[in-house]
Amino acid sequence: MKSELDQKQLRAMQYWYVDGTYEFNMGGICLVLGIYFLALSKFESTKFADFLNVIMVLVFIGGIFLINWFIRQLKTRVTFPRTGYVSYKRERGLKRITRLIIVGLVAGIIAALGSLAIVDFSAEFLIRTSREYSLNWLSGMTGILMAFAASIFAIRMKISRFYFIAILSIAIGFMTMFISEGMHFGLGLYYALMGVILLVIGGFVLSTYLRSTTPPAEAQNG
Repeated sequence: MKSELDQKQLRAMQYWYVDGTYEFNMGGICLVLGIYFLALSKFESTKFADFLNVIMVLVFIGGIFLINWFIRQLKTRVTFPRTGYVSYKRERGLKRITRLIIVGLVAGIIAALGSLAIVDFSAEFLIRTSREYSLNWLSGMTGILMAFAASIFAIRMKISRFYFIAILSIAIGFMTMFISEGMHFGLGLYYALMGVILLVIGGFVLSTYLRSTTPPAEAQNG
């Protein structure tokens, strides 16, 4: 019984990723970050770079709200009329809040310990080798971290295309490591390329979804 309920909950969660809107969301965020880091690399050591650092938070938050608004509009106008609104039962009240706090604390502790370990054991190595070989380690490490997150997501949601995104993230991160214009440029190029690729993948998933579903007007006429 529990296994059947788990499968139904998994299908309900998978439904939110059937139309490619997740890729649009992440692609938009990556493009915002890409533009920021590319601009930062161009105007580095100038007053405008200080201005970029100040407004980045506002631009990033505003961009997230704008992207989420677009995603909601797309789902409301395209997805929900075709295949309905699906959700799963969520925990409420004190139990849900307690669980979120515990998950947040555990994630924060793991992230903090991981960051300290990376800084302690690899910072000196990365600085030395980056000077010797002129490698942009930051973009490569970002590609690996993004790939790890995409792989975890693929395993949890059982959506195979996220494995493909993970492979692309590693490939682009490795490629941008050899950009010699600086750390900010390499990181900006990584985010920009990932943003474009995610938008292309999202467009492909959306077109596949549209071809495999029936518009409301056609369904009524049929």
